Amino acid sequence: MVAINCKAMVLAAGKGTRLRPLTEDMPKPLVSIAQVPILGFAWTNITESTGIKDVIVNCHHASHQFKVFEKKFPKLAMSYSYEQQLLGTGGGIAKARSWLRPSDHLLVQSGDVIADFDYLKLLKSHQESKSVATIFAVPSVPEETRITIENGLLKSLSDSPKGLHTFANGYILSPEFLAKMPTAESSVIETFRYFLNANPGSVRAIEHEGIWMNLNDKEAFYAAQEQILSSEKTKETLKYDKVKKHFQA
Repeated sequence: MVAINCKAMVLAAGKGTRLRPLTEDMPKPLVSIAQVPILGFAWTNITESTGIKDVIVNCHHASHQFKVFEKKFPKLAMSYSYEQQLLGTGGGIAKARSWLRPSDHLLVQSGDVIADFDYLKLLKSHQESKSVATIFAVPSVPEETRITIENGLLKSLSDSPKGLHTFANGYILSPEFLAKMPTAESSVIETFRYFLNANPGSVRAIEHEGIWMNLNDKEAFYAAQEQILSSEKTKETLKYDKVKKHFQA
């Protein structure tokens, strides 16, 4: 399904502090929501919609749980990048470069986001525009950074009252972008800002108007779980039956 060389990564190394006690000894993306691990939604959407089978997950907090997870679901054939020190989104992605071929692009999603991203649309736009990166953005969310998009291009990631969107934590990075990422602890946002300054117009943005659940605290987690369990439309849109098929023990 994918015309460019592409692998995928689910970011899962964070401490999940605001979801404690659920994350006391469990990485947030492995916390069960609606009877399946959170990251099951990202993995299923990526693999089912794009055909990408090479998926890597970075691990730090309670990383021993990923070893248990790997034994429990060996057929998923995920790869794992273990971080002795937390490297942030930037350093975590940079560490995974050794797993990539020089020509590979990398599709990335945060492991604590549940969304029905149209990844084929993202890949098509990225390939046709030859952008260094292409992101999903959602309509601005209260208490989240308001980013600026104009004519399908990311203009600024700095919080602005003029910004009408929020960075949705689903994106694809080119080999050129990946090569610029520092290996030390950092945020991927730093590299986005580098390209926005050095090469304006090089980062494209697609507006996502479907389901987007950012499980950044307990309130958001339980609201998302209630929506998934109570809405047949939400289950269908999120491929919930396929998620359960892959991830329910």
